[in-house]
Amino acid sequence: MELSLLCSLLIQFAEKQGDSAAEISAAIKSGDLALVERIAHTVKGVAGNLAITEVQSTAQKLEKAIRDGHDSLP
Repeated sequence: MELSLLCSLLIQFAEKQGDSAAEISAAIKSGDLALVERIAHTVKGVAGNLAITEVQSTAQKLEKAIRDGHDSLP
């Protein structure tokens, strides 16, 4: 991937997904686990496309924990 394209995509990721942690936290506090799962799924996909593996892995674990009905989240 061309460096300028990668930089542009990373900036877009930061702009669009930068508030995801706060949104997830608020959704957990309000009990909206469907929203938590949806946000985690989106972050997982976008991070995976950009090879941001640590973020992808964490989002995947969160999504799975919600889907599997775990009481404690990663």
